[in-house]
Amino acid sequence: MTLLFPSSPRVTIKHFRPIALCNSVYKFLSEVLVNRIRPLIRDLISPHQASFIPARKGSDDVIIVQELIHKLNSFKGKNGTCAIKLDLEKACDKVEWNFIHYILLFLDFPSKILNIIMACMTSAGIAVIHNGTTIDWIYPTRDIR
Repeated sequence: MTLLFPSSPRVTIKHFRPIALCNSVYKFLSEVLVNRIRPLIRDLISPHQASFIPARKGSDDVIIVQELIHKLNSFKGKNGTCAIKLDLEKACDKVEWNFIHYILLFLDFPSKILNIIMACMTSAGIAVIHNGTTIDWIYPTRDIR
């Protein structure tokens, strides 16, 4: 993995964009899995979720939130109302692998496909390169490629 220099100011590490170089076997397997799962995705993901589904827009969620806030503002009485916005930036970057394994089991994924998915996730190693020299290898335990 290496960091790409952005066009914006290089103030913190957050301003850099990482790029990963995956081997061709991983790319092939992930492409096959995506093509096999794509027809099933609408049945696997809730109709209330807009992300990761073609033809669903995040702007639909904004409209729903606006309607909810309008409804909250219309309540009269002694009891107060409250709306909370949670910032889930990078929330999907770190997921327990066991959780994904159990979800795939719950969704009745065939064991061969489940094993391939888990192997793709758990076999990653990241080399730290400083000034052209490999310093160390890191083996993630929760990251998703």
